[in-house]
Amino acid sequence: MAAPLQPTNPEVAERLRTLSSQLVDNPIWKEALDVVEDEYTTLWKQSKPIAALEREHAYQMITAVALLRQQLQAFAQSGKLAKNIADGNVKRK
Repeated sequence: MAAPLQPTNPEVAERLRTLSSQLVDNPIWKEALDVVEDEYTTLWKQSKPIAALEREHAYQMITAVALLRQQLQAFAQSGKLAKNIADGNVKRK
């Protein structure tokens, strides 16, 4: 998997942190991703042996949902760390 993208502009980083934190913590967003992931997992598991393309597509979609979750979490976490450093809440060695 590719490394999560990290913004370089502090204002952009703060905006991404705020928005991604709100999204990651939003129960409707979580439910929507869970439903999509569950639907493609079911499709993948119930596909016929001959339906390789269908299984591949389902796998790609499951992977895409996981990558989306990972990227949003990375934006939220890196933004929180950057904010704590900027606020002086994290001591540097």
